[in-house]
Amino acid sequence: MNRNVVVVCLDTVRKDYFDRHASSLSLMSNVSFEQCRAASSWSVPSHASILTGELPHKHDVHTYSPNFSQLAFENTFLADLSDHRLIGVSANSYASQLFSFNKFFDDFSFISSSSRFPDALSPSEFFHDSPDQTSNVAYLRQALSHQKPVRSIINGISRKVSNIFAKTPVPKPYDDGCSAVLRETTTRIQDGEEPFFAFVNLMDAHGPLQTIRQYDQTLLNVPNTFDSRDLDVLSINMNEEWSEHETEFGYYKDLYAAAIDYLDRRVSEFVTQIRDMTERETTVLITSDHGEQLGNENPNRRFGHITPDLTEELLHVPLEVINPPEDGAIKSNELFSHLHLGELITSWALGRDFEPDSRPVGAEVVGIGVSNIPYDHEQFEHWDRTVRCVYADDGSKYVWDSNGNTDCSLVNGSPANMETKTPCQGRPEACNRPPFLIPIEEFAKSARSESQTVDIDERARARLADLGYM
Repeated sequence: MNRNVVVVCLDTVRKDYFDRHASSLSLMSNVSFEQCRAASSWSVPSHASILTGELPHKHDVHTYSPNFSQLAFENTFLADLSDHRLIGVSANSYASQLFSFNKFFDDFSFISSSSRFPDALSPSEFFHDSPDQTSNVAYLRQALSHQKPVRSIINGISRKVSNIFAKTPVPKPYDDGCSAVLRETTTRIQDGEEPFFAFVNLMDAHGPLQTIRQYDQTLLNVPNTFDSRDLDVLSINMNEEWSEHETEFGYYKDLYAAAIDYLDRRVSEFVTQIRDMTERETTVLITSDHGEQLGNENPNRRFGHITPDLTEELLHVPLEVINPPEDGAIKSNELFSHLHLGELITSWALGRDFEPDSRPVGAEVVGIGVSNIPYDHEQFEHWDRTVRCVYADDGSKYVWDSNGNTDCSLVNGSPANMETKTPCQGRPEACNRPPFLIPIEEFAKSARSESQTVDIDERARARLADLGYM
Protein backbone atom coordinates (compact mmCIF):
# COMPACT_ATOMS: atom_id res chain seq x y z
CA MET A 1 0.00 0.00 0.00
CA ASN A 2 1.19 3.52 -0.76
CA ARG A 3 2.74 5.39 2.17
CA ASN A 4 2.56 9.03 3.21
CA VAL A 5 5.96 10.74 3.06
CA VAL A 6 6.91 14.03 4.70
CA VAL A 7 10.21 15.78 3.99
CA VAL A 8 11.17 18.45 6.52
CA CYS A 9 13.95 20.67 5.19
CA LEU A 10 15.73 22.46 8.04
CA ASP A 11 17.14 25.14 5.81
CA THR A 12 20.87 25.89 6.34
CA VAL A 13 21.43 23.26 9.06
CA ARG A 14 24.80 21.50 8.84
CA LYS A 15 25.40 17.97 10.07
CA ASP A 16 27.72 18.53 13.04
CA TYR A 17 25.49 21.21 14.62
CA PHE A 18 22.43 19.02 14.04
CA ASP A 19 24.11 16.11 15.83
CA ARG A 20 24.92 18.36 18.79
CA HIS A 21 21.66 20.25 19.10
CA ALA A 22 18.86 18.07 17.66
CA SER A 23 18.75 15.32 20.28
CA SER A 24 14.99 14.70 20.14
CA LEU A 25 14.90 14.09 16.38
CA SER A 26 18.03 11.96 16.62
CA LEU A 27 16.34 9.78 19.24
CA MET A 28 13.18 9.48 17.13
CA SER A 29 15.14 8.52 14.02
CA ASN A 30 15.16 4.89 12.91
CA VAL A 31 17.77 5.37 10.19
CA SER A 32 20.53 7.98 10.08
CA PHE A 33 22.42 8.65 6.85
CA GLU A 34 25.67 9.75 8.46
CA GLN A 35 27.34 10.65 5.17
CA CYS A 36 24.61 12.56 3.33
CA ARG A 37 25.77 15.32 0.98
CA ALA A 38 23.79 18.17 -0.57
CA ALA A 39 24.10 18.66 -4.32
CA SER A 40 24.78 22.40 -4.09
CA SER A 41 25.57 25.04 -1.50
CA TRP A 42 22.51 27.33 -1.47
CA SER A 43 18.75 27.05 -1.68
CA VAL A 44 17.81 27.50 -5.33
CA PRO A 45 20.12 24.97 -7.03
CA SER A 46 19.90 22.57 -4.09
CA HIS A 47 16.08 22.43 -4.17
CA ALA A 48 16.16 21.91 -7.93
CA SER A 49 18.66 19.07 -7.53
CA ILE A 50 16.48 17.37 -4.92
CA LEU A 51 13.49 17.59 -7.26
CA THR A 52 15.27 16.39 -10.40
CA GLY A 53 18.18 14.24 -9.21
CA GLU A 54 20.46 16.34 -11.43
CA LEU A 55 23.24 18.88 -10.87
CA PRO A 56 22.83 22.59 -11.78
CA HIS A 57 24.53 22.27 -15.18
CA LYS A 58 21.79 19.78 -16.11
CA HIS A 59 18.64 21.27 -14.52
CA ASP A 60 19.85 24.84 -15.22
CA VAL A 61 18.51 26.44 -12.03
CA HIS A 62 21.29 28.49 -10.42
CA THR A 63 22.58 32.02 -9.77
CA TYR A 64 22.12 33.12 -13.38
CA SER A 65 18.73 31.44 -13.72
CA PRO A 66 17.21 31.35 -10.20
CA ASN A 67 13.68 30.47 -11.21
CA PHE A 68 11.82 27.16 -11.27
CA SER A 69 9.51 28.25 -14.12
CA GLN A 70 11.65 26.53 -16.77
CA LEU A 71 11.79 23.28 -14.79
CA ALA A 72 9.16 20.85 -16.09
CA PHE A 73 7.07 18.98 -13.54
CA GLU A 74 7.59 15.81 -15.59
CA ASN A 75 11.34 16.03 -14.91
CA THR A 76 10.86 15.88 -11.13
CA PHE A 77 10.34 12.86 -8.91
CA LEU A 78 6.94 14.31 -7.95
CA ALA A 79 5.63 13.24 -11.36
CA ASP A 80 5.91 9.62 -10.19
CA LEU A 81 3.58 10.28 -7.25
CA SER A 82 0.41 10.60 -9.30
CA ASP A 83 -1.70 8.89 -6.62
CA HIS A 84 -0.41 11.17 -3.86
CA ARG A 85 -1.70 14.60 -2.93
CA LEU A 86 1.29 16.94 -3.19
CA ILE A 87 1.54 19.48 -0.34
CA GLY A 88 4.14 22.23 -0.04
CA VAL A 89 4.54 24.68 2.85
CA SER A 90 7.58 26.94 2.84
CA ALA A 91 9.04 29.91 4.68
CA ASN A 92 11.76 30.31 2.03
CA SER A 93 11.12 33.10 -0.46
CA TYR A 94 13.15 31.26 -3.09
CA ALA A 95 11.02 28.13 -2.54
CA SER A 96 7.73 29.95 -3.08
CA GLN A 97 5.42 31.30 -5.75
CA LEU A 98 7.79 34.27 -6.12
CA PHE A 99 10.12 31.92 -8.02
CA SER A 100 7.46 29.49 -9.34
CA PHE A 101 8.27 26.77 -6.80
CA ASN A 102 4.57 26.41 -5.99
CA LYS A 103 3.78 24.95 -9.43
CA PHE A 104 5.01 21.50 -8.36
CA PHE A 105 2.31 21.06 -5.70
CA ASP A 106 -1.44 20.54 -5.61
CA ASP A 107 -1.65 22.49 -2.39
CA PHE A 108 0.96 25.14 -1.56
CA SER A 109 1.40 27.81 1.14
CA PHE A 110 4.14 30.38 1.56
CA ILE A 111 4.58 31.67 5.11
CA SER A 112 6.44 34.98 5.29
CA SER A 113 7.91 36.18 8.57
CA SER A 114 5.26 38.91 8.81
CA SER A 115 2.27 36.76 7.82
CA ARG A 116 1.49 34.09 10.39
CA PHE A 117 -1.65 33.09 8.47
CA PRO A 118 -1.23 32.72 4.67
CA ASP A 119 -5.00 32.62 4.04
CA ALA A 120 -5.45 36.09 5.54
CA LEU A 121 -4.51 39.61 4.43
CA SER A 122 -0.74 40.00 4.03
CA PRO A 123 0.61 43.22 5.54
CA SER A 124 3.67 43.05 3.29
CA GLU A 125 1.47 43.02 0.19
CA PHE A 126 -0.93 45.61 1.56
CA PHE A 127 1.70 48.19 2.50
CA HIS A 128 3.46 47.61 -0.82
CA ASP A 129 0.31 48.00 -2.93
CA SER A 130 -1.61 50.59 -0.91
CA PRO A 131 -1.39 54.23 -2.11
CA ASP A 132 -1.18 55.28 1.52
CA GLN A 133 1.57 52.98 2.75
CA THR A 134 1.70 54.52 6.22
CA SER A 135 -1.95 54.08 7.10
CA ASN A 136 -2.52 51.50 9.83
CA VAL A 137 -6.17 52.53 9.87
CA ALA A 138 -6.49 51.62 6.19
CA TYR A 139 -4.96 48.21 6.89
CA LEU A 140 -7.38 47.63 9.79
CA ARG A 141 -10.33 48.62 7.61
CA GLN A 142 -9.34 46.14 4.87
CA ALA A 143 -8.54 43.43 7.45
CA LEU A 144 -12.05 43.73 8.91
CA SER A 145 -13.58 43.28 5.45
CA HIS A 146 -11.42 40.26 4.65
CA GLN A 147 -12.81 36.69 4.76
CA LYS A 148 -10.44 36.03 7.70
CA PRO A 149 -10.63 39.29 9.70
CA VAL A 150 -9.15 38.03 12.98
CA ARG A 151 -6.24 36.33 11.25
CA SER A 152 -5.68 39.41 9.10
CA ILE A 153 -5.46 41.59 12.20
CA ILE A 154 -3.02 39.14 13.82
CA ASN A 155 -0.85 39.32 10.69
CA GLY A 156 -0.82 43.09 10.96
CA ILE A 157 0.07 43.00 14.66
CA SER A 158 2.79 40.45 13.96
CA ARG A 159 4.39 42.74 11.39
CA LYS A 160 4.19 45.73 13.72
CA VAL A 161 5.69 43.81 16.64
CA SER A 162 8.49 42.47 14.45
CA ASN A 163 9.44 45.99 13.40
CA ILE A 164 9.37 47.22 17.00
CA PHE A 165 11.48 44.41 18.46
CA ALA A 166 14.04 44.72 15.68
CA LYS A 167 14.98 48.07 17.20
CA THR A 168 14.81 47.27 20.94
CA PRO A 169 17.07 45.26 23.30
CA VAL A 170 14.35 42.69 23.97
CA PRO A 171 14.09 39.14 22.52
CA LYS A 172 11.55 38.72 19.73
CA PRO A 173 8.32 37.26 21.12
CA TYR A 174 7.83 34.72 18.34
CA ASP A 175 9.89 32.58 15.98
CA ASP A 176 10.85 33.08 12.32
CA GLY A 177 8.01 31.07 10.83
CA CYS A 178 8.49 27.59 12.30
CA SER A 179 5.24 27.57 14.30
CA ALA A 180 3.17 28.96 11.44
CA VAL A 181 4.64 26.56 8.87
CA LEU A 182 4.10 23.48 11.03
CA ARG A 183 0.59 24.59 11.97
CA GLU A 184 -0.29 25.18 8.32
CA THR A 185 1.17 21.81 7.27
CA THR A 186 -0.85 20.02 9.94
CA THR A 187 -4.01 21.76 8.77
CA ARG A 188 -3.40 20.89 5.12
CA ILE A 189 -2.78 17.25 5.96
CA GLN A 190 -5.82 17.03 8.23
CA ASP A 191 -8.16 18.63 5.72
CA GLY A 192 -7.26 16.40 2.75
CA GLU A 193 -7.11 12.82 1.61
CA GLU A 194 -4.35 10.27 1.93
CA PRO A 195 -1.88 9.24 0.60
CA PHE A 196 0.07 12.47 0.49
CA PHE A 197 3.59 13.77 0.02
CA ALA A 198 4.47 16.92 1.97
CA PHE A 199 7.52 19.13 1.56
CA VAL A 200 8.12 21.50 4.49
CA ASN A 201 10.81 24.20 4.50
CA LEU A 202 11.75 25.87 7.79
CA MET A 203 13.99 28.95 7.78
CA ASP A 204 14.61 29.55 11.50
CA ALA A 205 18.30 28.55 11.35
CA HIS A 206 18.86 30.72 8.27
CA GLY A 207 20.01 34.27 8.82
CA PRO A 208 19.09 36.88 9.81
CA LEU A 209 19.45 35.64 13.37
CA GLN A 210 18.59 37.45 16.58
CA THR A 211 17.52 36.42 20.08
CA ILE A 212 14.05 34.90 20.30
CA ARG A 213 12.12 34.36 23.52
CA GLN A 214 11.53 30.63 22.90
CA TYR A 215 15.24 29.83 22.54
CA ASP A 216 17.03 27.92 25.29
CA GLN A 217 18.76 30.86 26.96
CA THR A 218 21.45 28.59 28.46
CA LEU A 219 22.85 28.21 24.94
CA LEU A 220 23.21 31.95 24.49
CA ASN A 221 25.82 34.49 25.42
CA VAL A 222 24.40 37.08 23.06
CA PRO A 223 23.17 40.62 23.76
CA ASN A 224 19.55 41.12 22.78
CA THR A 225 20.62 44.05 20.62
CA PHE A 226 22.58 41.78 18.25
CA ASP A 227 21.00 41.39 14.81
CA SER A 228 22.99 39.56 12.14
CA ARG A 229 21.53 41.87 9.49
CA ASP A 230 24.17 44.34 10.65
CA LEU A 231 26.85 42.01 9.19
CA ASP A 232 27.68 42.71 5.54
CA VAL A 233 28.34 39.08 4.62
CA LEU A 234 29.36 39.80 1.04
CA SER A 235 31.92 42.43 2.06
CA ILE A 236 33.28 40.29 4.93
CA ASN A 237 34.03 37.41 2.57
CA MET A 238 35.21 39.28 -0.51
CA ASN A 239 37.43 41.72 1.39
CA GLU A 240 38.52 39.27 4.13
CA GLU A 241 37.27 41.48 6.97
CA TRP A 242 37.72 38.89 9.70
CA SER A 243 39.47 40.46 12.68
CA GLU A 244 36.85 43.15 13.31
CA HIS A 245 33.99 40.63 13.44
CA GLU A 246 35.25 37.84 15.71
CA THR A 247 32.79 38.75 18.47
CA GLU A 248 29.85 38.79 16.05
CA PHE A 249 30.84 35.37 14.69
CA GLY A 250 30.62 34.03 18.24
CA TYR A 251 27.16 35.55 18.70
CA TYR A 252 26.03 34.08 15.39
CA LYS A 253 27.22 30.57 16.34
CA ASP A 254 25.30 30.74 19.62
CA LEU A 255 22.11 31.82 17.87
CA TYR A 256 22.58 29.21 15.14
CA ALA A 257 22.87 26.47 17.79
CA ALA A 258 19.85 27.81 19.70
CA ALA A 259 17.78 27.95 16.51
CA ILE A 260 18.56 24.30 15.74
CA ASP A 261 17.70 23.31 19.31
CA TYR A 262 14.38 25.15 18.95
CA LEU A 263 13.64 23.51 15.58
CA ASP A 264 14.40 20.13 17.13
CA ARG A 265 11.81 20.65 19.86
CA ARG A 266 9.10 21.94 17.55
CA VAL A 267 9.63 19.47 14.69
CA SER A 268 9.71 16.44 17.02
CA GLU A 269 6.30 17.52 18.37
CA PHE A 270 5.07 17.95 14.79
CA VAL A 271 6.25 14.46 13.79
CA THR A 272 4.40 12.87 16.71
CA GLN A 273 1.25 14.81 15.85
CA ILE A 274 1.33 13.84 12.16
CA ARG A 275 1.90 10.17 12.88
CA ASP A 276 -1.02 10.17 15.35
CA MET A 277 -3.46 11.82 12.94
CA THR A 278 -2.76 9.80 9.78
CA GLU A 279 -4.35 6.44 8.98
CA ARG A 280 -1.64 5.19 6.64
CA GLU A 281 1.94 4.50 7.51
CA THR A 282 3.81 7.83 7.39
CA THR A 283 7.55 8.15 6.85
CA VAL A 284 9.24 11.42 7.82
CA LEU A 285 12.64 12.47 6.46
CA ILE A 286 14.57 15.28 8.16
CA THR A 287 17.29 16.91 6.09
CA SER A 288 18.70 20.27 4.98
CA ASP A 289 19.26 21.84 1.59
CA HIS A 290 22.78 22.93 2.59
CA GLY A 291 24.87 23.85 5.62
CA GLU A 292 26.55 27.03 6.78
CA GLN A 293 30.10 28.36 7.06
CA LEU A 294 30.54 30.05 10.43
CA GLY A 295 33.70 32.10 10.05
CA ASN A 296 35.92 29.39 11.53
CA GLU A 297 39.62 29.88 11.04
CA ASN A 298 41.01 27.69 8.25
CA PRO A 299 43.08 28.25 5.09
CA ASN A 300 39.96 29.30 3.16
CA ARG A 301 38.00 31.16 5.79
CA ARG A 302 34.36 31.84 4.88
CA PHE A 303 31.16 33.05 6.51
CA GLY A 304 27.66 32.16 5.30
CA HIS A 305 26.76 30.21 2.18
CA ILE A 306 26.53 32.73 -0.66
CA THR A 307 30.18 32.09 -1.58
CA PRO A 308 31.11 29.84 -4.54
CA ASP A 309 32.49 27.08 -2.31
CA LEU A 310 31.78 23.39 -1.79
CA THR A 311 33.23 22.88 1.68
CA GLU A 312 32.05 20.11 3.97
CA GLU A 313 30.49 22.80 6.16
CA LEU A 314 28.14 23.49 3.25
CA LEU A 315 27.61 20.00 1.84
CA HIS A 316 27.54 17.61 4.83
CA VAL A 317 23.91 17.69 5.95
CA PRO A 318 21.67 15.55 8.16
CA LEU A 319 19.31 12.95 6.76
CA GLU A 320 17.26 11.21 9.44
CA VAL A 321 14.40 8.83 8.68
CA ILE A 322 11.52 8.24 11.06
CA ASN A 323 9.38 5.16 10.43
CA PRO A 324 10.86 3.83 7.16
CA PRO A 325 9.35 0.72 5.53
CA GLU A 326 10.41 -2.42 7.37
CA ASP A 327 11.73 -4.02 4.19
CA GLY A 328 13.40 -0.85 2.89
CA ALA A 329 16.98 -2.16 2.88
CA ILE A 330 19.43 0.75 2.68
CA LYS A 331 23.11 1.29 3.37
CA SER A 332 23.03 4.27 5.68
CA ASN A 333 26.75 4.23 6.52
CA GLU A 334 27.87 4.95 2.97
CA LEU A 335 28.00 8.22 1.04
CA PHE A 336 24.52 9.30 0.02
CA SER A 337 23.67 12.21 -2.26
CA HIS A 338 20.58 14.40 -2.44
CA LEU A 339 20.66 13.48 -6.12
CA HIS A 340 19.19 10.13 -4.99
CA LEU A 341 16.71 11.55 -2.48
CA GLY A 342 13.83 11.67 -4.97
CA GLU A 343 14.38 8.03 -5.88
CA LEU A 344 14.37 7.08 -2.19
CA ILE A 345 11.14 9.00 -1.54
CA THR A 346 9.25 7.53 -4.50
CA SER A 347 10.44 4.01 -3.73
CA TRP A 348 9.13 4.20 -0.18
CA ALA A 349 5.97 6.09 -1.13
CA LEU A 350 5.05 3.47 -3.75
CA GLY A 351 6.28 0.38 -1.90
CA ARG A 352 9.17 -0.37 -4.27
CA ASP A 353 12.76 -1.40 -3.63
CA PHE A 354 15.27 1.44 -3.58
CA GLU A 355 18.12 0.94 -6.03
CA PRO A 356 20.24 4.10 -6.47
CA ASP A 357 22.23 4.45 -9.66
CA SER A 358 26.00 4.05 -9.65
CA ARG A 359 26.95 7.69 -10.25
CA PRO A 360 29.65 8.95 -7.88
CA VAL A 361 28.54 11.48 -5.27
CA GLY A 362 29.24 15.01 -6.47
CA ALA A 363 28.10 18.61 -6.09
CA GLU A 364 28.19 21.86 -8.06
CA VAL A 365 27.69 25.58 -7.49
CA VAL A 366 27.44 28.18 -10.25
CA GLY A 367 28.61 31.70 -9.39
CA ILE A 368 28.21 33.65 -6.17
CA GLY A 369 24.72 33.12 -4.73
CA VAL A 370 23.53 36.73 -4.64
CA SER A 371 21.39 38.83 -6.95
CA ASN A 372 23.55 41.94 -6.59
CA ILE A 373 26.56 40.34 -8.28
CA PRO A 374 29.66 42.50 -7.64
CA TYR A 375 30.87 42.89 -11.23
CA ASP A 376 33.23 45.74 -10.31
CA HIS A 377 35.17 43.84 -7.62
CA GLU A 378 38.85 43.32 -8.44
CA GLN A 379 38.51 39.59 -7.76
CA PHE A 380 35.17 39.22 -9.51
CA GLU A 381 36.23 36.24 -11.64
CA HIS A 382 37.29 34.34 -8.53
CA TRP A 383 34.02 35.00 -6.72
CA ASP A 384 31.87 34.31 -9.76
CA ARG A 385 33.42 30.99 -10.71
CA THR A 386 31.71 27.63 -11.11
CA VAL A 387 32.93 24.94 -8.70
CA ARG A 388 32.49 21.17 -8.77
CA CYS A 389 33.49 18.35 -6.45
CA VAL A 390 33.37 14.57 -6.46
CA TYR A 391 33.96 12.04 -3.67
CA ALA A 392 36.33 9.23 -4.65
CA ASP A 393 36.28 5.65 -3.36
CA ASP A 394 39.53 6.16 -1.41
CA GLY A 395 37.97 8.79 0.88
CA SER A 396 39.33 11.74 -1.07
CA LYS A 397 37.30 14.67 -2.30
CA TYR A 398 38.38 16.39 -5.50
CA VAL A 399 37.39 20.03 -5.97
CA TRP A 400 37.94 22.00 -9.17
CA ASP A 401 36.67 25.23 -10.67
CA SER A 402 36.19 27.04 -13.97
CA ASN A 403 39.41 29.02 -13.38
CA GLY A 404 41.54 25.90 -13.68
CA ASN A 405 42.18 25.25 -9.98
CA THR A 406 42.16 21.70 -8.63
CA ASP A 407 42.72 20.50 -5.08
CA CYS A 408 42.06 17.43 -3.01
CA SER A 409 40.92 16.83 0.57
CA LEU A 410 40.72 13.78 2.81
CA VAL A 411 37.20 13.67 4.22
CA ASN A 412 37.02 12.45 7.81
CA GLY A 413 33.26 12.44 8.06
CA SER A 414 32.49 15.74 9.76
CA PRO A 415 32.17 19.31 8.50
CA ALA A 416 34.55 20.41 11.24
CA ASN A 417 37.19 17.74 10.51
CA MET A 418 38.62 17.76 7.03
CA GLU A 419 42.30 17.36 6.35
CA THR A 420 43.59 19.24 3.31
CA LYS A 421 45.89 17.27 1.02
CA THR A 422 48.44 18.51 -1.49
CA PRO A 423 46.88 20.24 -4.52
CA CYS A 424 46.39 17.84 -7.41
CA GLN A 425 48.67 17.87 -10.42
CA GLY A 426 46.20 18.17 -13.28
CA ARG A 427 42.60 17.03 -13.13
CA PRO A 428 42.07 13.43 -11.90
CA GLU A 429 39.99 11.02 -13.97
CA ALA A 430 37.25 11.12 -11.31
CA CYS A 431 36.51 14.70 -12.42
CA ASN A 432 35.72 13.64 -15.99
CA ARG A 433 33.03 11.02 -15.30
CA PRO A 434 29.28 11.36 -14.76
CA PRO A 435 27.47 13.18 -13.25
CA PHE A 436 29.57 15.90 -14.93
CA LEU A 437 28.43 15.72 -18.53
CA ILE A 438 29.58 19.16 -19.71
CA PRO A 439 33.14 20.52 -19.25
CA ILE A 440 33.17 23.06 -16.43
CA GLU A 441 34.75 25.90 -18.41
CA GLU A 442 32.22 25.49 -21.21
CA PHE A 443 29.25 25.47 -18.85
CA ALA A 444 30.46 28.43 -16.76
CA LYS A 445 30.78 30.57 -19.88
CA SER A 446 27.37 29.65 -21.28
CA ALA A 447 25.60 30.05 -17.91
CA ARG A 448 26.90 33.60 -17.50
CA SER A 449 26.12 34.58 -21.09
CA GLU A 450 22.55 33.26 -20.85
CA SER A 451 21.82 35.01 -17.56
CA GLN A 452 18.10 35.54 -16.92
CA THR A 453 16.54 38.37 -14.94
CA VAL A 454 13.79 37.39 -12.55
CA ASP A 455 11.11 40.03 -12.08
CA ILE A 456 10.34 40.30 -8.37
CA ASP A 457 8.55 43.05 -6.49
CA GLU A 458 9.95 45.23 -3.72
CA ARG A 459 8.52 43.18 -0.84
CA ALA A 460 10.23 40.03 -2.17
CA ARG A 461 13.41 41.99 -2.80
CA ALA A 462 13.41 43.24 0.79
CA ARG A 463 12.99 39.70 2.15
CA LEU A 464 15.86 38.38 0.00
CA ALA A 465 18.02 41.27 1.21
CA ASP A 466 17.23 40.24 4.79
CA LEU A 467 18.32 36.69 3.96
CA GLY A 468 21.63 37.96 2.55
CA TYR A 469 20.94 37.20 -1.11
CA MET A 470 20.79 40.81 -2.31
